[in-house]
Amino acid sequence: MAGYPARIEGGWGHAAQAGGGPSPGVSEFGAAPLSFGDFELHERARVLLRAGEPVEIGARAFDLLSTLLRARGRIVERADLMQAVWPTTIVDESNLRYQIGGLRRILGPDGDRIKNIPGRGYLFADAPPIALALRFATSRDNLVTEPSGAPDEPEADRLRRLEIENHKLKRALLSLVARETSDQAI
Repeated sequence: MAGYPARIEGGWGHAAQAGGGPSPGVSEFGAAPLSFGDFELHERARVLLRAGEPVEIGARAFDLLSTLLRARGRIVERADLMQAVWPTTIVDESNLRYQIGGLRRILGPDGDRIKNIPGRGYLFADAPPIALALRFATSRDNLVTEPSGAPDEPEADRLRRLEIENHKLKRALLSLVARETSDQAI
């Protein structure tokens, strides 16, 4: 796949990293990895690691992941993904859907980062919005601990008010994430 151009929204990119000397963040595999979650993709060595351990991944799935990561946050059109992964072969879109499904299974919960944009293509989201929202909403650092209320309010009423305010905060955050997610799909 090295050097095959992939058209991505906003311009052209390359599916494989351009050559060059060592740079900060260079791994034992000779180039800076593309990282997300617990994963590191080492393009030159064609290795995918999860928490430092190799993950079994086929060549097509590897090429798909590499292309999507290089265009992280931007839509890659289906035709361009197929050209990047099958440059000398004519394939049906069902092959692409099959490989995307397999890649999502390999990535486990991080597979949700691969978004299908109907009628356009796929994109790799920087972070799964729902997971981030839930982590934020359930973090003790983000909970309301002193609600607005009278200083002489009974303890039971104060605790109930805290519970209600935290619930409202979580709902508002999840609503915002849902809205952002649906806006990205347009």
